[in-house]
Amino acid sequence: MSEHPHLARAPIREALIDLRVRLAPEFSQDTLRTLADELAAHYPNVGPISQYQGQIQIGDEGPVTVQKGPLLLGYRLESEDGRHVAQIRVDGFTFSRLAPYESWDRMIDHAWVVWERYTDATNPMGIERIATRFINRIPLAASGQLGEVFSMPPRVPDGTIDALLFRYQLAPREGVTGIVTLATEDSAEPSMVLDIDCFVRRSLPSDEETLRRHLPQLRDAKNRIFFGSLTPAALEGFK
Repeated sequence: MSEHPHLARAPIREALIDLRVRLAPEFSQDTLRTLADELAAHYPNVGPISQYQGQIQIGDEGPVTVQKGPLLLGYRLESEDGRHVAQIRVDGFTFSRLAPYESWDRMIDHAWVVWERYTDATNPMGIERIATRFINRIPLAASGQLGEVFSMPPRVPDGTIDALLFRYQLAPREGVTGIVTLATEDSAEPSMVLDIDCFVRRSLPSDEETLRRHLPQLRDAKNRIFFGSLTPAALEGFK
């Protein structure tokens, strides 16, 4: 694993881990409601996660919209301070740490407690995808020039950028794929969103050893992308 300096003022708006799982066909969604109730002491704010489906049918009298749903997928659990969010769903588990970000180890410690409760309740048949995603807000220099902040920005022939959406996908490295999105955002202070999504997609067992092996790889890939995307001067501002 590569070493990178700790950033005391890391620009992370949201950090998350996402685990897509296979549950048994006979799994009951009532189990998730019971789990949400059991976690209420630490995650008191609970809301449903629903999916709506619809289609448009064209007949003699014109288009008719047919809507199905809502289909309940699970529950969104939020801590009292609003800094931790867990999603327990029929297709997987997501845990988010919102700003201010503390550290990877602290986030994993909080996530692990909920994940173990989720697996005890649902008994997954396996994991299909393991992912980490870090959404960063990067302030721009006063000049507005991307080259002062980002190491490899798109070249602008004249003037400054008013709006930008730039996305690329890295070829898998040691089984880890990275998708990076750089986009302008509508805010009072000129800034960009640097969104880094690293994942492993293949069928895996849902045991602790598997996650303890793959999650550090994903974090390392995220760090290589993040530190390689910014100039030394920009990184100094986050120390």
